[in-house]
Amino acid sequence: IMGYGGSPDAAILALLVAPRRPAGPNVMSRLILRVPDARALAAHLARQGIATREVVPNVAYFLSDPEGNPIELYTPPSPKP
Repeated sequence: IMGYGGSPDAAILALLVAPRRPAGPNVMSRLILRVPDARALAAHLARQGIATREVVPNVAYFLSDPEGNPIELYTPPSPKP
């Protein structure tokens, strides 16, 4: 189980083992993680050898977990003045 922050809207992710689930990627959806700086995190992961793909510059980047499940790193765009 992973979590962060102490606020009421803090995220928690529980990863569970399902013995009957076939190995391989989930074809139904993707996990979207709202992060403070998607661009910087994607760059950091790329330096670690993890392939990332820019979808919306400075806003959304895709990568895959070891099983091939899609993950999106997302930072909401700044409001225009």
